[in-house]
Amino acid sequence: MRKSLARILLSSKDAFIGGQAVIEGVVIRSKERIAIAVRGKDGSIKVKSWGVKPYTSINPILGFPIIRGLVALYDAIYWGIKGLFYSANEALDDSEKISLKEVVGGVVLAFALAIGLFVILPALLAHLLEVNMELGKLSLNLIEGGFRVLTFIAYLLIISFSKEVRRIFSYHGAEHKTINAYEALRSEITPEVVQSYSRFHYRCGTSFMLLVLIISIACFTLFERENVIGRLFMRLALIPLIAGISYEVLRLSFSFKIIRFLALPGLWLQYLTTREPMIEQIEVGIAALKGALGDVGEVKEA
Repeated sequence: MRKSLARILLSSKDAFIGGQAVIEGVVIRSKERIAIAVRGKDGSIKVKSWGVKPYTSINPILGFPIIRGLVALYDAIYWGIKGLFYSANEALDDSEKISLKEVVGGVVLAFALAIGLFVILPALLAHLLEVNMELGKLSLNLIEGGFRVLTFIAYLLIISFSKEVRRIFSYHGAEHKTINAYEALRSEITPEVVQSYSRFHYRCGTSFMLLVLIISIACFTLFERENVIGRLFMRLALIPLIAGISYEVLRLSFSFKIIRFLALPGLWLQYLTTREPMIEQIEVGIAALKGALGDVGEVKEA
C-alpha cells in the first residue's frame, strides 16, 4: 500500500540520508559518503562515490544553529554542480556534453534569475503599491510575500512542461522513494519494494525553498527600510539569515509534533517537483543509496 504524506512525517528522526536528482541520475549522501548514480548511454548504471567528513570536524562553529543551515546549503550546491557535471557527461551524447565551466555558469545564472524573480521583482512591486496606495508595512510585505510564493509556483509549473525537466522530476521521485524505503526498512530493498513508497519527503529542497519564501515575509517586515534601494540591499543581506532560520524550522517541524504542520505546504508542492518514477529510475536511486552506504562505487576522499 502506498504510504501517505503523514507517514513521511513519521520517518526515523536520526536518519542521515539526503539527496537530489540530476540528469538521468540520483545523488544520495549518507553521514560518511556521497554517491552519484547515472544511467549511461549504454543502459548500464554507473556509480561513483566519495568519502566525506562532517564540516564540524573543520570547525565546531559550523554545527551551530543557523550556521549549519548555510553549510547544508553550500553542500547541496557544491554536490549539485558536481553531480550535474558528472551525470551530463555520462548520460548525454558527445555532442551534448558540457564542461564544468558551463555547469558553474548555469548555476550562477540560475541564482541571478532567482534573486531577480523572487527578491528584486516582488520588492519593486511592493514599492509601486506603496507609492500609489495607502498600505501599512505589514500589508505591503504580505502582498510582496504572496507575489513571491505565487511566482515560485508559476515558475515550477512552467518548467514542468519541459520533457527534460519532467524526466529529472521522475528521478527526484525515485530519490525520495528510495530514501523513504531505506528509512522505514533499514534493510535490503528492491525496486518493487521501493516503488510502493511515497514520492514525497519532508526534507526535500522544495520544502526548504518554500519555507525561505514564507519566513522572508516576517524577516523583511522586522528589518524594513523606507528607501527602495535600501530595501533591496536589506533583502539581499538577509538571505543567508533567512536560509539558516528556514533550515532550523524544517528540522523542528520534524522533531516536534505541535509544529509538524509546517512541513505540509512543502510536501504539497512536491506534487509539482516530483513524478512517479519507472522501475529503471528506481534502480538508479538504489544504486546511489548503495554507493552512499559504501556498498559499491569508486571511493575517493572529498
